[in-house]
Amino acid sequence: MEALNQSKTIIFTGHVVATKKNFILHSDRLEVFYNKSRVKGHGAETKRVIKKIIALGHVRISKGKRIGIGQKAVYDKAAEKITIIGAAQVWEGPNRVRGDRITLFLNEDRTVVEGSGKIKVHAVVYPKE
Repeated sequence: MEALNQSKTIIFTGHVVATKKNFILHSDRLEVFYNKSRVKGHGAETKRVIKKIIALGHVRISKGKRIGIGQKAVYDKAAEKITIIGAAQVWEGPNRVRGDRITLFLNEDRTVVEGSGKIKVHAVVYPKE
């Protein structure tokens, strides 16, 4: 771990695992960007508030039964979304989508899959019986 207080960044390297409730993220490198905010009623005390997280290398994300993999993932706290980039795949049970970029909107239970000039969107969906 390396804390860069001037740039308000913390970098984790190695086999990184980050968890929050039922959300687990694995990667080779994790860059956490934060702001400092004052704690109400505690004078000059401040706390770190995460604004963005970038995961790089062998990214694997799981939330409940949903699993996503890719080369890079960006978590935007304000928008509550995760964007998986580079050979991105997400599956839940037997259903799977694949593309160049997959954006998971965490509060909306919505997913957007995008292709590129070289990579087309591919989906395999099985109906519920």
